[in-house]
Amino acid sequence: MKRWNNTPDAKWQLDKVKQARRSLDKVRLKLLSPTIQAMDSSTSDLGVAVECLKTLEVGFASGQLVALEWRRLLEQEMGGLRRELREVNALLEGAGKFYQGWARLVATGVDDEPAHYSVQGVPIPPAPFRSGKVVAIG
Repeated sequence: MKRWNNTPDAKWQLDKVKQARRSLDKVRLKLLSPTIQAMDSSTSDLGVAVECLKTLEVGFASGQLVALEWRRLLEQEMGGLRRELREVNALLEGAGKFYQGWARLVATGVDDEPAHYSVQGVPIPPAPFRSGKVVAIG
């Protein structure tokens, strides 16, 4: 038979959710300035949040019933946890896009420029870049 009002278990679950949220908040703050160092240092905080969620999953899967007032507190904290996860995910995606674009810019070098040859196959110097003007060679 399942217990109905298991306040110590509900309090423990609530503490685990809060701990996961604190860890995700640390990650979120670090990712507001997404340097490589900030992203590296956030892995331990993400690990703490993951471990909290794993233990919560086991607790929830046990099927123990929780009193209504504890259930409401858990639902509020879980809603906050979902928001934190969405924010961290959005910041990680933004950082990924930034570094992906930066890598493209850095990878574009002088060697990547198109070769300039005439129709006869003779090398010609590239046309000088003049802002606001169109140059047609041909």
